[in-house]
Amino acid sequence: MAGDDAARWLVLASFSFHAFCNQFMFMNFAESVEISKEMFKVDDADVNWLYSAGMLSAVPSFFLVMAFSESDRWTTSFIGISCTVVSAWVRVLAVSQHNFALAVASSAFLGPGTALICTGFADLPMQLFPHGLKRKVTAGIAVQSTFLGWGMGGLLAALLIKSVSILSSFVLVQAVLVSVSLPVFLFVHNQPLEPLSNTGECVMLGRDLAAGYGAEGEQGSGGGADGGLTESIPAKAPMGMLPSFGAMLSNWRFILQASACAVLQGVGYTLPAVQEAVFATRGFTSLECATSGFVFIMAGVVLGMILASPLAPSGKAPRLVLAFFWIGTLAVVMLQQSVSPQFANIAGSHQGAQIIHLCLMIVGGGCTLGFLNITLPVVCAEVHPVSEVYSGGMIELLAFGLGALLTQWSTDGQFKVCAGASFVSAFLMTVSTMFPGAPREEPETSSTSPRASAAVEVGIA
Repeated sequence: MAGDDAARWLVLASFSFHAFCNQFMFMNFAESVEISKEMFKVDDADVNWLYSAGMLSAVPSFFLVMAFSESDRWTTSFIGISCTVVSAWVRVLAVSQHNFALAVASSAFLGPGTALICTGFADLPMQLFPHGLKRKVTAGIAVQSTFLGWGMGGLLAALLIKSVSILSSFVLVQAVLVSVSLPVFLFVHNQPLEPLSNTGECVMLGRDLAAGYGAEGEQGSGGGADGGLTESIPAKAPMGMLPSFGAMLSNWRFILQASACAVLQGVGYTLPAVQEAVFATRGFTSLECATSGFVFIMAGVVLGMILASPLAPSGKAPRLVLAFFWIGTLAVVMLQQSVSPQFANIAGSHQGAQIIHLCLMIVGGGCTLGFLNITLPVVCAEVHPVSEVYSGGMIELLAFGLGALLTQWSTDGQFKVCAGASFVSAFLMTVSTMFPGAPREEPETSSTSPRASAAVEVGIA
């Protein structure tokens, strides 16, 4: 199986399946709020904890994954996937016993799997696939399969869960299907994979994106921003966790960009979870709210995959990133204004209000979620040779922590907090352009990277 291209796609498929399952479970209660309140005898703020607990538990899990994934990737991955499976079965027990504490525990068990997934966004495609279009597409798949699971979880919960008894059946079937991710992982990862000789580091993709998309570079055949030198970035001695954090914290440009990405992504994580409480005040049904949440997430998925394909627009990525941040901010601010009483007079009818809300959710979702495909490699490249496990993981760690806080702060049925946070993210990203980028070494033309001299176990899934 070593060196087999098909095996690399199987690893990606295993990663994507687990990512889909993990994020699908996040929305079990977020889109069945009234049933959850009835079953557990809790209020809206408590139901939000069934979403936030998973995000908060992901924060310490990120540090553990970052600490051990480099030295023992297979075991780290196995534990993360096992926690997702345990979460599914604890949730079955919680629903059958109407036990709120167990339900919160089931959400907390999602954290390790979530941390595993999000540290793999930047790292996995770099290890498995060659520089160029294939790597961009696979990076898009790794990111967007996560959001797809999240969106489908919310939509199916709203469509299918109409009573406590249906919720019990729903989580049982879910647990059976989620459990499949563990044997899939064991089957796919039974042997180590050789890293590719031109794998390089995230800085290669980041440099290409920052300089613009070139026709040859898209095919990975020697064009792009490097003047035809696309073989590999010089491999560096692996940096430990503490030196990596030191390098990240000493780079102001990275701090600003990572903070901006985390805040905007946190807003993107929050809006689908709280939008039912917001739109319900305007007379929207649960299904209409679920639909708006679904299109929000799917807009991010579609835009993210476009940015990972040959359809991506030519030009400078930093300008495109800034556009995403400011357009996303404008959409969130307008969403906040759309729940005001004055908006009902402008919309004219419920159908008109629904169309406007859906349009704003599409724009907001595309910008607050879809931007990640083009932005993550660029930001990670700022601190090369820090491993993408650390740089990408740090961005996702902050995003989940902020997402949990924003979710709890938005329980009053308003988008005010999200509107303010999105403005802060756009401001930080704009300010980051004032700092000069760190000098980067030009890639060597050698066709063999020192990183390829020994087999590595690719165990992120």
